[in-house]
Amino acid sequence: MLRSLVGSEMCIRDRVKDGFAIVYSSRRFECVSSFKLPLTLATLRQNHPELSEELHANHPHLEYDLSKVVSVGAYTVLKDYGGAFEGTTRPADAKAERYILVGNTHLFYKPFACHIRAIQALMHATVLHREYEKLVATLATEGSDLRVHMVLSGDCNFTTMGGAHQLLVKGTVPADHECWNKGSMFWWGVEDEDEEGGDDTSESTEKVATTISVAATPTSSEGASLAQPVGPPTNIFRKDLSLPNNLKFTNTQDGLTGDSCTVFGDHFSGIIDHIFVASPPPLSSNNHQGSEEEVTTLGIVPLPSMEELKADVGIPSSTYPSDHVAIITEVGFRRRRAAVAE
Repeated sequence: MLRSLVGSEMCIRDRVKDGFAIVYSSRRFECVSSFKLPLTLATLRQNHPELSEELHANHPHLEYDLSKVVSVGAYTVLKDYGGAFEGTTRPADAKAERYILVGNTHLFYKPFACHIRAIQALMHATVLHREYEKLVATLATEGSDLRVHMVLSGDCNFTTMGGAHQLLVKGTVPADHECWNKGSMFWWGVEDEDEEGGDDTSESTEKVATTISVAATPTSSEGASLAQPVGPPTNIFRKDLSLPNNLKFTNTQDGLTGDSCTVFGDHFSGIIDHIFVASPPPLSSNNHQGSEEEVTTLGIVPLPSMEELKADVGIPSSTYPSDHVAIITEVGFRRRRAAVAE
């Protein structure tokens, strides 16, 4: 089985080999296409020009911050032939059952930068939806009714209380969400006490970070033509953000208890790694692209409790050698439930 696993790895920094991978079984899946995009100012300018122009006109700190982050999104379009060929060689005449669009990433890590993660989540999901639009158009031309599903995952660096999480699971995050207030306490060059952590908005946002110090080492050159703003932001960025076409994701880890965590350390403990799935709604009333099928969570592997992780002070440890605990989800496909009239 392991010999059938193929994929690609992605490093998000030139000098620090920190990244992620998309790996799949070649016995079940066929890779149709694969690419990467920076979740930075460059992609914001390209895919969200109005939002980019608003930042340029009124929020120079946030524009500069997005030019300096080095986050990348990796995307793979998979043709799924189902589970009938597990353990055997897939026949050449095998018929595909569906398509799956996979997006993986590692979002910006600074704790107070939850506003940046919300914008990155918007870019990440929008890229996946654009691939969905192109694939559905191609399938319609071919006369195919195969369903297209989405999987979006990564080291997201946000908790379930963050604005980015709300954007993904509810399809929108309002301008009055606390993530925008908290985001005003981060700007490029400010020193905060945590090196990594989630954006749990239950924490007080009254704490103000004021010490100017050396910024996290950037490798992006997008901000070369931008002058770095001096001091903290004077204008807080607040905006209603929405995913395209009523897109909403389900967090497959919803069943985990509050005692679970994927990171555990001195400054922060919690779940900041996530796997989301979605079966997007039809693009129009005349398009019912495989609308009878939807992706669903079949099960999750429980995470160790905080007490278990605390046994060795924190992680990495002799028991858990990584600084993150793996999350594992089993998903399946079922007929979509009929809507119940109220």
